[in-house]
Amino acid sequence: IFGTTGSGKLLELKQDETGYYVVFDENGSGYFILTDKAGNTATLSIAVANIDTTPPEIAAEGWSGIVEGKTKEIIDKLLTTPTNNSIYIFFSFNELLSRADIAAYDADKNRLESADRYVSSVMSGNTLTVEFKQNCQARIDVYDTRGNLYTLWRPEDGPITVIDKDAPALAAEPQRTTADNIVNIDYSFNEDVVLLTEATAGDYKKQHTLTFNKNGQRILTFADRAGNVISLFPVINEIDTVAPYIKINTDAVGNRASVAENGETNVYTTDAVRIYISAADETADDIKVSVNQQGGGELAVTEKASTFAGGTYTHYTDTTENGTFVITASDKWGNENKAYISVTGIDRTPPTINGDITPVEAVIGKTDTETVKAALLDGVSAKDVQSGAGTDGISFTVDMKNVDFGKEGTYTAEITAADRLGNKSYVYRQIQVRTQAAKLFHINGKRVEANDVYTSAPGTIKVTAVSETFGGKKLTLYMAKGYKTAAQMKYADKFNAEFDASEKGYYTIMAQSGERGMYLVYVYIY
Repeated sequence: IFGTTGSGKLLELKQDETGYYVVFDENGSGYFILTDKAGNTATLSIAVANIDTTPPEIAAEGWSGIVEGKTKEIIDKLLTTPTNNSIYIFFSFNELLSRADIAAYDADKNRLESADRYVSSVMSGNTLTVEFKQNCQARIDVYDTRGNLYTLWRPEDGPITVIDKDAPALAAEPQRTTADNIVNIDYSFNEDVVLLTEATAGDYKKQHTLTFNKNGQRILTFADRAGNVISLFPVINEIDTVAPYIKINTDAVGNRASVAENGETNVYTTDAVRIYISAADETADDIKVSVNQQGGGELAVTEKASTFAGGTYTHYTDTTENGTFVITASDKWGNENKAYISVTGIDRTPPTINGDITPVEAVIGKTDTETVKAALLDGVSAKDVQSGAGTDGISFTVDMKNVDFGKEGTYTAEITAADRLGNKSYVYRQIQVRTQAAKLFHINGKRVEANDVYTSAPGTIKVTAVSETFGGKKLTLYMAKGYKTAAQMKYADKFNAEFDASEKGYYTIMAQSGERGMYLVYVYIY
């Protein structure tokens, strides 16, 4: 027999009871030379080509995770970058596979139980996909269709260490501190994390201190290097955002008068009004109070504890002017509150005098001074909206010291109206001292002497001749248009009490007594 195997091993002829044979333990070829007794020869070729003892070989290998590729640089980056996803290896072999077995090992080559929790595989034809679910090293046994085994380890130099699917956790309870109206919270974690809202490459660390200057709930999300997150929801309520509480009251300073009106008592003064201020805050120190008059300047504020009307106050200021005042109180953190108060109690305005200031008559030897005084005040009134308001709020005095009631002439009397605080206004009224009484008319309620002129707008003219000044005689009234003498009033129209004066110009009115005395007064319509 002649021939060799594929490796060059010579074929060996063997014999048993059935005949001669050759055993092939690997592929090879040869031939038999057959010779009979006559010396004839023949050649018989033999060959074996279906014996497979070679394990599968990797045709291609690729990795996939945060990056994909085949080069050493890419694989090194993948195996050194933390991730919370699986890492995959894709193999293709030079022949079909019949099965693949996967086992998981730790760094000390200890086999891990429940391997499918750590690593799994999917085989199809000549391809194999291996998924690393957790950190480990995989032993991969692959078999071809002849059962030849190929074993490989991935990674070759030890387990994968970058798979992290566990969320970060607090290592201790957060520690809160408050100082200068700022809250600091110290967080401690079981691994390096970064606050996502402030993330930079160098911010991964186990300890984080966060500062807050406003109240409210916060959402804080921290991530580890693999991208696993933990969210925390601190509620900040230590920040002082409340401005001081302001309480205000007022009182008169110096000369004062109280006026009861509509169930309330108002206090007025000619000097100043004190504004009492209470500024209270839970941050009791360093409270600032200012007072400004709207449209004016800033008032000086005194910080002094005071008690007024049953209340306690921390500050006060005095104003000598009425107006609206803005009180501002702020605490040491800048929280500010405002209050407004209107001051109306400063009264330096005298009453306003209204009414009749026509002359008053005094007859020598017949009219006493009290009667003249009463006549001077008759029809005179005064109005005041502050300390003179209310019943008996205004007092009147009459000064007639320059009047000589024994000598005929025209004199001036001074009438004074004063409110409760002594604010005064003056009006002057003439006193006509005569030897006999004047003849008087009342026209539209005004006192008019005979031969005088009364002016008015167009309208109804009401006339009364005061009979007492005509010796108590019965009087008859006549009226004519124009400026007339007594003789011209011969054909005047008689009227009773009133007439219509709608045209501009003069009207003459005559009162005639029983003894045929005639007295004229004129009305001018403008």
